[in-house]
Amino acid sequence: MLRPRRAAVLAALFLVAGCDSGAPDTATPLTPPSIAPASALPKVSAGAARSLPLMAYRYTDEEFAVLARAEGLLVQQCMRRLGFTDHQPPPAPATGNGWTTGLPLGIVDAEHAARYGYHTPESLDQPAGPDRTSTPQDRMELAVLLGKSEFGDISGKGVPEGGCQGEAIRRLNEGGPEADLELDGRLGQQASEATEADPRVTEAMAAWSACMAAAGHHYRTPMEASGQEWAPAPSAAERAVATADVRCKEQTRLAEIWFTVQSGYENQLIARNREALDAGRAQIDNEIKRAADLLASGG
Repeated sequence: MLRPRRAAVLAALFLVAGCDSGAPDTATPLTPPSIAPASALPKVSAGAARSLPLMAYRYTDEEFAVLARAEGLLVQQCMRRLGFTDHQPPPAPATGNGWTTGLPLGIVDAEHAARYGYHTPESLDQPAGPDRTSTPQDRMELAVLLGKSEFGDISGKGVPEGGCQGEAIRRLNEGGPEADLELDGRLGQQASEATEADPRVTEAMAAWSACMAAAGHHYRTPMEASGQEWAPAPSAAERAVATADVRCKEQTRLAEIWFTVQSGYENQLIARNREALDAGRAQIDNEIKRAADLLASGG
């Protein structure tokens, strides 16, 4: 089964007690969770989203790296079998917590804001990747990789369904249970929407906006501030806005309130959907074991 959340990432490198039936419960209204006073909430730092409850049902950075390496090896073997002897797998994905919270709030690090504004450190000196569709040979390689005839005619060439990438994913899935690996994403979206509408979050967001306005910066949300069209390199104006943004988050405890409220909603959804989520986690565990075995044996 092709999983868009993982396959899309790799392709880009080239260019809850459960219900008795186990059926997902995404319709029952959520109850606003109880939280401690804002002043008592633990500080939120970069990478906070990696600690949300639903992350237990997703690939860890380390698991994703193992899976990417194994998938890259299988893809390379398939591509070479089909005549692309120079094909190389993409580099392993970067791991780590990153430079933002991972929530719809952006940065919370004052030092980062003062130095980079809303830019990533890597974006300032990272060269553009190669154009994977610049020549007919490159386009045909992409067609075989993805199994998509829009890049080249693959009829009669023995290309597996979904291309070499699809074949690799199926091999990694062999022997594992069938599960809905998109469920955690849908539940996370449901929890995020409930969080955004929660009165405690909307109140904190309004306080953040007022704090920014008092500093001369008029934005409704942190994403509105970070998402505007800034210059290619951090300017003094961008750094000033980013610095005020982080300071206002600290004063209003916006990030702490958001994270805690969303955690509460996610825990409710996990309790309602534990059986289906556990099935997805079992499928991931099977994939990781197969990936490790394939890497140990060379494929």
